[in-house]
Amino acid sequence: MFVLCQYSARVMHLPIKGFYQMKEKENNTIDLLVQLKLNENLKNSFSHCFVNLPFFNRGPVSVSECLTSQGNLSVSTADPRVLVWNIGQKFPSKTLEVILKATLRCDPSKKLSSLQQDEFCIGNNCYIQVYFKIADYSLTNCNIDSKTVQVTPSIKYKINSVTELQASDYKIWNSHGDAVVGFPVPTFLDL
Repeated sequence: MFVLCQYSARVMHLPIKGFYQMKEKENNTIDLLVQLKLNENLKNSFSHCFVNLPFFNRGPVSVSECLTSQGNLSVSTADPRVLVWNIGQKFPSKTLEVILKATLRCDPSKKLSSLQQDEFCIGNNCYIQVYFKIADYSLTNCNIDSKTVQVTPSIKYKINSVTELQASDYKIWNSHGDAVVGFPVPTFLDL
């Protein structure tokens, strides 16, 4: 089996709207708030949905207090500077919203030189990265009719057509930081 066609598309409405707020306090303590809301037109059934919260240039992170409306929060096994919020396969059906509030501690005395650093992500400059995948769904309504596919030379073949929506680079920047790119949202997007 091989991938015959794959495409990216710009969409008029964000699949998941988000808000991220991170504040650094004294004694290497961080308070954070993450709110994600699923677009009501989107299918509420994920193959996976999780959020990475990287804290570069701060050393290993530990969770002091944590409150999630859904899912669980843990420190990544691959990188001790990254928290992983596993939301699960569905957002709550009534609100379509999930919330994470947490207090973290960082240990900047433990330098992790073997891991990649991000020189921009210092102080309040940070982001979260949302990963999700929804099977049998497309925001563009673009589908392939497997009965109309032709193969040359004529041979016996079986076509398996799969449609899925997958986030590739979905970052939400801290509202208290200096984002890499800042621009007003066009009025036609109706956010």
